[in-house]
Amino acid sequence: MAEHWFTTSNWTTTEERFQMALAGLNKSQCWYAPGGGDIDPQLYGEENKFSGGNFERDRREVELVKEILNQQVPLLGICRGHQVINVAAGGSLFQDIGINLGIKDHAHVNVKTCGEGFIGFLGKVLPANTYHHQAVKTLAPGWKIAALSPDNVIESIVSNDFPNVISVQWHPEWLADNLEQLTKFIEYLEERRIIDDSEES
Repeated sequence: MAEHWFTTSNWTTTEERFQMALAGLNKSQCWYAPGGGDIDPQLYGEENKFSGGNFERDRREVELVKEILNQQVPLLGICRGHQVINVAAGGSLFQDIGINLGIKDHAHVNVKTCGEGFIGFLGKVLPANTYHHQAVKTLAPGWKIAALSPDNVIESIVSNDFPNVISVQWHPEWLADNLEQLTKFIEYLEERRIIDDSEES
C-alpha cells in the first residue's frame, strides 16, 4: 500500500505511538485495521468468558478507530479490524460462535450481500474465505448488515453515516484467485481521501 496508508495495530503497540497517531490523523490518509487476535470483552461491556485479548493494546486500537470514524478518515477493516470497528462504534461481539451460537466448522468460500453500501454494489454473492470464532453480535447504533455467511453470521457491516468505511470479516488480501475485490476496496477508499494543495505540490 502507498505511504499514506497506515495500519492501526502498528500504532497502538505503545501509548506514545498511539498518541502520535491521534495527533497526526487527517483526511488525506487511509487506515487499515487488520486481522489478529481477540478483542478484550471488557471493551464492549462483557466479562471475559471465551476470549483472549490484551486490554491496553485493544483499548488503544478501539480508541484510535473511534477517532478515525469521528474524523471521517477512510478506513478498511478486515477480520479482527471489522470487529474493532463494530466495538468502537458501540456494538458487541459473540466471544465464541461455537459456544454462543452452536455453529461448528465455520468456514465458507462465499458470502451473500444484503444490498447495502459498497459491498452490496459489488454483487449478490461475493467470494470470501471466512473462518473465525468471534463475530459481530449487537450491531453498533446506525450500522446495518452488509453481508452474511451461509450460516447467517454477520460478515460485513455498513453505515450511511460513515461512507468512508469498508468493514468485512473475511480476508480479501488472501483471495489469490480474486485480488480484484481487494483492489476495488482500496480504489473506493482512495477516492474518498481529501488531499489539500500542500500535499499535491
